[in-house]
Amino acid sequence: MTFHNLEKHSRNTLFRFIFGAVPFFVVFTILFLSFLHFSSTAWATDPQPVINEAMVNPDTTSLDGWKNEKWVEIYNPSLLAKDISSWCLHNASDPMNSYEGKLIATGTTILAKGFLALKKSVTGFDPSYAGGVIRLYSAYVNDYSLGFKQIRCVASSLVHELSYSNYGHAGKSVGLSTNGGSTVVEFDIPTPGESNEPDSVSPTAALIFEGTGPSYPRFKVAFSEDVVKSEAENPANYFLENWPGEGGSGDLIGDATVSYDATTFTATVSFISAGWYLSAEQEWGVQNVHDIAGNMLSPNPTSGTSTPMQNPTVTINFPLTGNYGPSTWASSVSGTSYDPAVGSGVTKVEVKIGFGSYITASGTSSWSYSFTPSVDGDYTIYAKATDKAGNAGEQSVSFTWDGKNPFDPTTISSPSHSVSTWSADNTVDVSWSGADGTGSPVAGYSILWDKVSDTIPDDSVDTTSASDTSSALADGSSYYFHLRTKDIAGNWSGGANFGPFFVDKTAPLVPTLDFPSADATINDTTPTLKWFSSSDTGSGIKGYEVYLNDAKVSGGSLLGVLEFTVTGTLAEGDYSWYIAAFDNVGLSTKSAFRSFTIDLVIPSSIIILPKNTVSDSTVYINSWDGIVAGTASDNTEDGGLSKVEISIQKDSNKYFWNGTTWISSASEILLLPSTLNGYINWSYSLTNPTADETYILKSHATDLAGNSESTYKLTVVYDKTIPQVALAIDPASPDGDNSWYVTKPKVTLTASDANFEKIEYQIDSQTGTWLLYSSAVTIKEGTHKFYYRVWDKADNVSETGLKNVKVDLTRPGDVGDLRAEAGDEEVTLEWDASLSEDTDHYTIYKSEDKNFIPNPETELAEVSEGTRSYDDTKVDNDTKYYYYIIAFDTSGNTSDAKGVSVTLSVESPETETLPTLPITPGTVEGAQTTESGGMETGGQAVGSTVGGESQGEVKGEEVSEEVQQEAGETGAGGILGVIDRFWWLLLFFIPFSIALWYRKKV
Repeated sequence: MTFHNLEKHSRNTLFRFIFGAVPFFVVFTILFLSFLHFSSTAWATDPQPVINEAMVNPDTTSLDGWKNEKWVEIYNPSLLAKDISSWCLHNASDPMNSYEGKLIATGTTILAKGFLALKKSVTGFDPSYAGGVIRLYSAYVNDYSLGFKQIRCVASSLVHELSYSNYGHAGKSVGLSTNGGSTVVEFDIPTPGESNEPDSVSPTAALIFEGTGPSYPRFKVAFSEDVVKSEAENPANYFLENWPGEGGSGDLIGDATVSYDATTFTATVSFISAGWYLSAEQEWGVQNVHDIAGNMLSPNPTSGTSTPMQNPTVTINFPLTGNYGPSTWASSVSGTSYDPAVGSGVTKVEVKIGFGSYITASGTSSWSYSFTPSVDGDYTIYAKATDKAGNAGEQSVSFTWDGKNPFDPTTISSPSHSVSTWSADNTVDVSWSGADGTGSPVAGYSILWDKVSDTIPDDSVDTTSASDTSSALADGSSYYFHLRTKDIAGNWSGGANFGPFFVDKTAPLVPTLDFPSADATINDTTPTLKWFSSSDTGSGIKGYEVYLNDAKVSGGSLLGVLEFTVTGTLAEGDYSWYIAAFDNVGLSTKSAFRSFTIDLVIPSSIIILPKNTVSDSTVYINSWDGIVAGTASDNTEDGGLSKVEISIQKDSNKYFWNGTTWISSASEILLLPSTLNGYINWSYSLTNPTADETYILKSHATDLAGNSESTYKLTVVYDKTIPQVALAIDPASPDGDNSWYVTKPKVTLTASDANFEKIEYQIDSQTGTWLLYSSAVTIKEGTHKFYYRVWDKADNVSETGLKNVKVDLTRPGDVGDLRAEAGDEEVTLEWDASLSEDTDHYTIYKSEDKNFIPNPETELAEVSEGTRSYDDTKVDNDTKYYYYIIAFDTSGNTSDAKGVSVTLSVESPETETLPTLPITPGTVEGAQTTESGGMETGGQAVGSTVGGESQGEVKGEEVSEEVQQEAGETGAGGILGVIDRFWWLLLFFIPFSIALWYRKKV
């Protein structure tokens, strides 16, 4: 059987595996056996608590706090603390059938190897004095069968039991003879919460001294356990071993009282003798005291000191270990002594020399003993200090006595300097050897540096080394070194001298640069650099070095010269240079830095006024105030220009302007224009330049490096003459009627000016874009105004000319539906109007020749555009006539000819429509009007402009607007306009016209 239902309540994979795949009884068996194994092992290896002792018949003689109190003591033999919370005490053999079980309080723990006594008043457990068994269980159950809670111990959880017989020994306890043992005995002295085993350990004592002085007339003794009170309070068991300065020792009978506190195991010894108190370094003791078990104090006696016993300190201040002579000896041995603050105090100091006897010195804390050695050699002095407690401290000093003076060094030299030679090192190194201390070694030297040759140093050691370095010496030429030798006994030599030394630590004065000047611009690629001489107050100037762009370029040092020419060729660019002046000890001083620029770039200038262009060019102007201005530039940021010069020359006579007048000169006369920014911009004013003259202007720029440009040249043509232009048109006169051209005319423009620049024209506008004239202009169909003008190179412009041109290239439409009616010696022609709006009239042609071509000889009649019929009475009966009608517009263009033939006969007249006869333009001429044409020239220009912006006032001839208007009204447009406005009047004429036609037919 498997517990599949467990899978619904657990997501644990392990449980699903165990309970879903393994039979339950197998799992339970494994877990149960493992629990038994673990339990048996744990209980077997870790001892469990036992009932160690119990009080079942108490009385009033029991220990304080336990009188008339039953109790049970539990002992924990384990090395681990045990938590016995809610364990159960019972005295029945079948605890599950008895409700006498009592629980141990929650949180109860017994320490390892510890004892726990549980009072009846606390637990409620009441063991019988008549005998029985006290049992300890580790588990219990609550029983409510009687209606209230009862405790029943679980029999299977029995931990330990203690059996005892009936006894009536009140105040005695029953328990195990040894802690955790098996033998039950009776104890005369109960030990609740303590060991049951006998005490064989001796007590110990510690003497406690809280301080010294009158404020401390007592001391204490702390025992390790409870001791017999009568012994602890007996003054005979306490004693004083020594009392420094006061003498005596012995017990404290009659000198002190003693009180004992059994709870702290402490006895307090209080002095009752007048003037007694604890002093430093006193030794007190205690003896012959037993503990409750009868064990004697160990060690017996036990003693201690009021303060630690310490030897006093003695110090020999003079002499010290070393060497002495007559000049260093102080005539007596001296020193100090000291006993610590907790000591009893120094009573005497004694001194002995070598193996002699101690002799008492004068004083204690500061002491002295008079002694002076008389023979050279080694000595040892001893000093001893003794305090009131008899403690002694000792010190000794060994020294050597020497009464002979040492010798001076045999050799003194300088590794850094030579005598009487200049040096830039102002610290002189000296060394010496051969100094002899004779009787004792050399102790040191007294040294001195000054400017006197034979000074003797003082009697103070400045160095123990055989070398020295002077302090930083000021510039000078008379420094000496002086030396005296001292031996360790304090004896001095006579003295030695060494020098003189010359010191020059000051560099030469700062040299001053001469050429090139600061920030100069030059065009020399091998410049000569120059400077002024420097000076030096010490060793003197030796020479100079030249540095260009921080690199030395002078090679070796330059001696006795104040200039240097750079070798090689320098490239263009910026350079900085300086020189260094150096003196005879090698000290040098740099001059200030200077910069210069090598500039090989030729500057340039441009003349921008009176007009800007390029060099060697010619400009044309029509206005000039005489200002000649321009710009100049160099390759440097600030211009780098030194000057700009100009010349002005007339081309007509080659005269030059000298600033005030024109003169003849074989060479160019240069003028200096004015400028405010270093000739970057410059200008010059020529007085009253003459118009219609050519001037040659030249400019020359020179930069700060001396580079000069090639000449900038500008030829100025000062032209104020207005140019002229002539117009020709082909055909010269209109080839149509009413000043109309019926072919495309061509306009040709011709200018007359020495400085002619361009001809421009516009058609039908003066405000649009002017077109550049280059060849004859063909005029398109329409009515046009042709505007034209001419410019010269000086921007003089002619007046604007005007030519009115009318061009009509469109033929009028043919007449419509030409009809003929023959009468008696009369032919009536009718037709519909031409559809062209500009039809002017109709011309009727007549001939008896079928093949005739309309021409002036065959013209019959000319009728107005509004006519629609014509009666020809110049006919004969029985004759056939041919008629053509052609429409003419106002410009003389013709339509094709519409034809009809008529045969006059009284009996049977005939009419026949003829095919339309094409008419070649120009083959049929009508009456023409002419306009005088040909060459037209523009009039005087009212104004002239620069740049072609102004158009001037038009002064040419043009057809009046009235004439044009009349011409328009006589054309088809005028008739159609009338019809368009009054067409309704025709309604009145329609009935009248029908009646008239009918009457004619009849």
